[in-house]
Amino acid sequence: MPSHRTAFPGSAFWTVVRLSAREFTAYPSDVLLEFFTYPVAFLGYYFFLQAIAGVNPLPPDLPLQRLALYYSLGWLLRMIFHQRTDVGMGSLIAQGDIALLLLRPLDISRWMLAQALGQAAARALFYAGPGIIVLALFGGGLGDYLPANPLVFCLAAATGFLILFELQMFIGALSFFTTLNFQMSWTLDMLMRLLAGLVVPLSLLPEALQSALAWLPFPHVFSIPIRSWIEPQPLVFWAPVLLQGGVWAALLHLLNRRFYGFALKRLDIFGG
Repeated sequence: MPSHRTAFPGSAFWTVVRLSAREFTAYPSDVLLEFFTYPVAFLGYYFFLQAIAGVNPLPPDLPLQRLALYYSLGWLLRMIFHQRTDVGMGSLIAQGDIALLLLRPLDISRWMLAQALGQAAARALFYAGPGIIVLALFGGGLGDYLPANPLVFCLAAATGFLILFELQMFIGALSFFTTLNFQMSWTLDMLMRLLAGLVVPLSLLPEALQSALAWLPFPHVFSIPIRSWIEPQPLVFWAPVLLQGGVWAALLHLLNRRFYGFALKRLDIFGG
């Protein structure tokens, strides 16, 4: 999205990131409560999958421990990535608070990205880290839960975060034209769960659907970061996948810039 006045300076960007992370810890009781509830939820997934495995055999390439790790990583990533940016952006527009931001010398997209990064960092520290440790202790050892490709995972996760952020910003900017932002946000969330591999691993879908999804940005949000964690493939295998994800993130960013610029031209605040 374009800067409507000046570029958002790098120092200011990281200041907003830090402030957003500190805001997350403003209520320690909330952090402490969720610190304990998320690991319990992961254990619930494990026992649920264990019960399913007792009734129907699991796929050979997805034994119980690996399937439990797959789903746990998926929901950990969703907890970090899903910042409800679309709802936040929609509220700014619907309530007219967007006018206050337009008066400031900053880029709204970068400001919201900085806020999302701060929240994501805090969630990764206080929730995702302890969640992985609990899974490792319960599953028999930390070695089985370390990423197979740490560098690839970090790059894939960063790409997935940016893709989801841009998708949510697009849904949020639609509030310039419609008041049904919440319904569209809910629809995006449901589609993301299915098409990004949270409901079921994409490798279990029909081959035709897998081939179609391979050209879309959705698998880059959750499925590919998870696979890079659990599949020990060489870097040469992941290079074209990461490149494709980066291209999608850039294309979505450019789309948002043009769409946001078009929407601002139609914005009318107090006759302005």
